[in-house]
Amino acid sequence: PGGRAGAGRRVRRRGHRGLQHRHGKRHAGFPGPDHLHAPAVAAPAQRRGPHLLRRAHPAGRAVHRRSAPRVEAQPGAPGQPGVHLLRRPGARILLPAGRRETPEPLDTYGYYDQLSSHPASDLRRDTVLNLAEMGIPVKYSHHEGAPSQHEIDLQYTDALTMADNVMTARMVIKELAQQQGVYASFMPKPFSTSNGSGMHTHQSLFRGNSNAFYDPDDDLHLSVIGKRFIAGLLRHAPEITLVTNQWVNSYKRLVPGYEAPVHVSWTMSSRLDLIRVPSYKAGYETSLRVEYRAPDPACNPYLAFSALLAAGLKGIEDEYPVPSPITSDVASMSAEERTARGIGRLPTSMGEAITLAENSELLRETLGDFVYETLIRNKKQEWEQYRSTVTDYEISRYLPLL
Repeated sequence: PGGRAGAGRRVRRRGHRGLQHRHGKRHAGFPGPDHLHAPAVAAPAQRRGPHLLRRAHPAGRAVHRRSAPRVEAQPGAPGQPGVHLLRRPGARILLPAGRRETPEPLDTYGYYDQLSSHPASDLRRDTVLNLAEMGIPVKYSHHEGAPSQHEIDLQYTDALTMADNVMTARMVIKELAQQQGVYASFMPKPFSTSNGSGMHTHQSLFRGNSNAFYDPDDDLHLSVIGKRFIAGLLRHAPEITLVTNQWVNSYKRLVPGYEAPVHVSWTMSSRLDLIRVPSYKAGYETSLRVEYRAPDPACNPYLAFSALLAAGLKGIEDEYPVPSPITSDVASMSAEERTARGIGRLPTSMGEAITLAENSELLRETLGDFVYETLIRNKKQEWEQYRSTVTDYEISRYLPLL
């Protein structure tokens, strides 16, 4: 399908030759052109799910392959620790339900609950062991904050392999859950009264083995390159949200009060803003990174990674100015204060996201005409089906009253 081969200016034209897009401690690297076909994504993948995924998802992988060469990269040392891409599948494990029944949580525990004998914990353990046997190592796994919400963090690798691994992990988790008679869902917001599931994405750019986001002389330890990358993400966030949050249900997660981003802002501390730069720790320069918190685990990771990379690089290439980081609670600000500070808002519905994406030159160039137009067409159909559906909420609220 159509992609973005050669589209846009390369980073090296701005004097940034040798930048490598990586994802440090919880993120994965975007390899350079010579490494797009490297064995890191070849031999092991032929023995597991990603080999099938290359045939099942050719469009998404092709988009990512065409986007990654925008960065003139030098390969990192094999097995080098540092910057990783957090894949947060955050699966919710539910009890079986009939066609008209409402699924119930399999557990009601909370964040980091250590109970080890519950069926949900057993299922999570089996998932970790099965993924490891398939060559997909897991770095962490634990219970999340909402009932029956579990997090499995895959070990970092290059971004294309990570996207393959995420797709494989989803399939494995669902299959294992089905064997035990339960659902495992990556639906962003299955319950209206508890937190949804996110897939926070951590990103860095490297020049050789040096983190290009790090500047020892800056008060925030953040380089000009890092700040412009953030500026690119901020400016283009609304128009790429259809890719990072691609379902009707995705926008029921992006609401106030449930630890999900709503406003287009960045911070060094709060976990409620769209972008967070985790605090720098002396001696850990390679771990300085940018966390983008909007994506959910139901998105297409190939398209999402490509869109995020394109937005960040656009900020570097065109030298976008970055606003000052937010040091107060953005949710507590008045609408007037947010407007005065230039703080926008993410789309509140898929319909709004479609409109923004339709007017996005960046998204069209990144995805290519075929994928872009197919995405817009399919999402318009889905949105119209949703808009014309009479929901249980409407029946229960209006039928007796009107």
